[in-house]
Amino acid sequence: MKPTYKANLFALMLVLTQILGSKFIAPIIVSLGLSFPVLMVSTQILFLFVPTIIYFIVTKENVVDTLSLKKLPLKDILMVMVIALFCQPVAWFLSYTSGLFFPNKVAEVFKVVSGLPYMVLLFVMAVVPAVFEEITIRGIVLRGYKEKSILKAGLFTGLIFGMLHLNAQQFLYAAALGVLLAYLVRITGSIYSSILCHFLFNGFQVTMSKLVQVFAEMMNKDIAAAQSSAADIPIAAKLYTFFILAVLAAVFTTFIVMIIKKMRREKGPMLRVESSSLEEEKLNYLSRDYENINNDNYMDNPLNTPFILNIVIFILMMFLQNLSY
Repeated sequence: MKPTYKANLFALMLVLTQILGSKFIAPIIVSLGLSFPVLMVSTQILFLFVPTIIYFIVTKENVVDTLSLKKLPLKDILMVMVIALFCQPVAWFLSYTSGLFFPNKVAEVFKVVSGLPYMVLLFVMAVVPAVFEEITIRGIVLRGYKEKSILKAGLFTGLIFGMLHLNAQQFLYAAALGVLLAYLVRITGSIYSSILCHFLFNGFQVTMSKLVQVFAEMMNKDIAAAQSSAADIPIAAKLYTFFILAVLAAVFTTFIVMIIKKMRREKGPMLRVESSSLEEEKLNYLSRDYENINNDNYMDNPLNTPFILNIVIFILMMFLQNLSY
């Protein structure tokens, strides 16, 4: 089985697992009367971690190599921390843009969990997704794109990450974040870079949400009322907000691109060695199996059946969700 086909097939299985799991398994978990944090963690384990374990049992792949479990240098850690901070304005813009057309389910979740202690909220909304989502997408799926260019790997796995959320409002910024996280893993050679960035990204959102809640309570303001009134904001005000966020997103995207380029330049010698080794491996492979050149793993097209099915399922789910609103 070709690498990208296997990676996209695994991603398709993740999506189907989440859809079927939310339909048949999640209601059973809810009926057990578990708290919301336990419910959130349980679904992540069942729908992401368990498929990961099954994948390694079936494929017998090396866990360390597949997941890129490589130590992250201090300098890279600092770079990732800055990137995670600079991602926020970009995410605000993309989330705001999506919110003009689709309901914000993330905000609804935050309303439900707003009463939880900060550390519990941070663990459930930042730590758990950062670990389980990364080992699946930037671990197993991205590994299937190891023979593809960093741009192609980033774009395809980013789209997969966006679709994995099964939420139209989250798709744009999740896909953009997915592209960035793929770049970080490919440049640093370590999945810890994407786990750290993902955790800081979500953690910042959780922290800001908690601070807004505390501030509102101090001022005796009703957050729900404020949010409902925000829906009645005039179109001119919405366009003004859109413009401001677009400018901020453009500025901080420029900063992020500059940092990524700097990291690539510094990692240049290492990346060139890996690229040379890959080219040599390709030549050796082709020389051994020239007659079956059209079937070799290095010519597989990532726009394959599992990937297309992922797109179709995502569009169908979004259509059905919109009908329910």
